[in-house]
Amino acid sequence: MRSVVLTQSDREAVLRQHYTDHQVEVSLPAQREFMLFVEGKGKVWKSRNIHYENIDEITEALIAKTPLAVYNSASLFLDPSYTDEKSRTVREAKSDEDSDRTGTQTEKKGWIGGELPFDIDFDHLPGWNNYREGIEIARQNAVRLVDDFLIGDFAFDIEDLDIRFSGHRGFHVLVTGEAYRFMT
Repeated sequence: MRSVVLTQSDREAVLRQHYTDHQVEVSLPAQREFMLFVEGKGKVWKSRNIHYENIDEITEALIAKTPLAVYNSASLFLDPSYTDEKSRTVREAKSDEDSDRTGTQTEKKGWIGGELPFDIDFDHLPGWNNYREGIEIARQNAVRLVDDFLIGDFAFDIEDLDIRFSGHRGFHVLVTGEAYRFMT
């Protein structure tokens, strides 16, 4: 079997076509933050705290920037576009008084809740020897989480669960819905 090596421009063309052909699925995009991993000048750059008003804006950005990966926050905000460089230093505040006075970035964005996320990656699980085995073990753990715990023990409704392949090492299981927004 012959290996095929893609150039950066090939990769960009493949991603651009993928983002053109596939609908982005994100609930409440205007209330979320996004992060893109974009390649440029021989490096991969992490672009964080990005805000999009709707799915069309997200799709346009993905087609234009062809990121290697895209993530959205599980948290929901009144104003996810709010940025304040000074608020980033809150973590470094030397006293609780300073923190209370300044407020965190999350507080300033107006946190209004979020989904309850579970990230199941096979590289954190025992018993795999190759990628195929690892994905299968991650899948089995995701099924067990959903069936035995979320539905079995906690009586979540399957309609309130969003289960997806993460795109690389495993699965994401999200508990969604307004009734669960403050469980995080």
